[in-house]
Amino acid sequence: MFNCPECGGSLVFDIKSQQLKCLHCSSEIPVEEYHTANHADEDSDSFGAAVYRCPNCSAEIIAPDEASTGFCSYCGYEAVLKGRMSREQRPRYIIPFQLSKEDCRSKFRWKTHVPYLPREFRNEEFLEKFRGIYIPYWMYEVGYNDPIVLNAEKQYRKGNYQYTEKYDVSVDLKGKTYGIPYDASRGFDDRVADELAPFKKEDLKDFREEYLAGFYADRPTVRPEIYSPEAEDLAADRILDQVDDMLEYNMSLSRTEEAMKKRINAEAVNSDTALFPVWFLTWRDHNRVAYAIMNGQTGKLSFDVPADVKKVLIGSLLTAILVYFGLDKYIAVTAITALFFVSLCTPIIANMIRAEAEKVFIRENHLHDKGYGVIDGKKAGLVQASTAHGIGVFIAIAAAAFIWVGEARVSSMVILLLADLYMAYWTIRYSGSISRKAQFIVPALFTALIPVMAAVIYWIDPVSDLNYYAVIILALIVMLYSCVSLILNYNLSATRPIPDFTERKGGDDSEKDY
Repeated sequence: MFNCPECGGSLVFDIKSQQLKCLHCSSEIPVEEYHTANHADEDSDSFGAAVYRCPNCSAEIIAPDEASTGFCSYCGYEAVLKGRMSREQRPRYIIPFQLSKEDCRSKFRWKTHVPYLPREFRNEEFLEKFRGIYIPYWMYEVGYNDPIVLNAEKQYRKGNYQYTEKYDVSVDLKGKTYGIPYDASRGFDDRVADELAPFKKEDLKDFREEYLAGFYADRPTVRPEIYSPEAEDLAADRILDQVDDMLEYNMSLSRTEEAMKKRINAEAVNSDTALFPVWFLTWRDHNRVAYAIMNGQTGKLSFDVPADVKKVLIGSLLTAILVYFGLDKYIAVTAITALFFVSLCTPIIANMIRAEAEKVFIRENHLHDKGYGVIDGKKAGLVQASTAHGIGVFIAIAAAAFIWVGEARVSSMVILLLADLYMAYWTIRYSGSISRKAQFIVPALFTALIPVMAAVIYWIDPVSDLNYYAVIILALIVMLYSCVSLILNYNLSATRPIPDFTERKGGDDSEKDY
């Protein structure tokens, strides 16, 4: 689409010079000059582009010319994808790429020293697959025109007395906040967008398709009204902060957030589409994918960290051997005590299995991704505070240890069993709405067998230690199985199911409705 006026070769947007550069003769042309000289439709609300549709996941990306691409960035499907020409809605703004692919690779290499990372992430050929994609964002304009009265207070101390003075602060709000961004792509996870934020608005430019030369762009597939309430809340927060800063010393707004925001009555009055630069890399393992994504302007990174199971098992085995010989030299433990300590680990493992099930449940049901679709309220209500579960495990372990010291060994095992079953209950609830359910439920239930076996042997109280050692060996086998399952479960929570955009809507279709 973009031909060099000197030699007729192909032009691409050169990140270093921020100009169009010819791949053949290396001549450089400012973007604005090329656009003025070669385009008569600069005021049009659409532009010509090639649309690539992945046959595997139905994701669609666009490029300024019809060539071919070797793989899909969203699902990692490797095949030559052909494009079809189309007219696309013209965005209002764009932030051109500021960091090159080599900048991206160099920055990412520092992150590949994570232990047990799959070897592909250290492979230079694999890192070459970083692809520059412009992600669509809605930029909201939020207005507020009403005079309002806000509550404020001043606190100070005189002698032994603390004084609080309450005031009504009259504020005449007239104005608008512009440029509050939320990602407009259904395939781009809100959590990832939050981790890459912020994009700096000083690099914002009026959109010209020449900036796309050599890159791809996603299409807007989320209706702007989806994020309007969040944009209004954020604008209201900013206004409250500004009012707070203007108040005299020691005076501050006495905020009850919801009431204050309702008084401000911020309203999203307009939204424009902007394209923001992102470097995108996909790692695929059977029917799961992991993403490494970098902000193409600031260099902020977000990437999933799957683990190489073989490396983890070998590393864990070597660590266990070193710990065993290190402790064996200084600590002598009886068979009865050893069985207790093995049982004591089970609530911790059960809670870790539950935590991974919760992460997979959140990710696969898109509970933190409002742009993906309507969030199921019942499923969202299932997500419990992990801190509360952790505290519960600590209390159970402490209670079991206290009772065990008092020689009530069977009772201590019953407490650990109840903790294990409680964690298994939540694991089963989460597993009802995720893939590979058995991978979570079976090890969660197996873990509860250990305190059962320990309780039985403590109740029988045999004379020979061999009976205890036999139970310890069985318990360690069960624990080994649960730990291997835990590693596999971690890989599920660290990756994503291959996306399915079959019901992909929004973009140009949604534009027709308003």
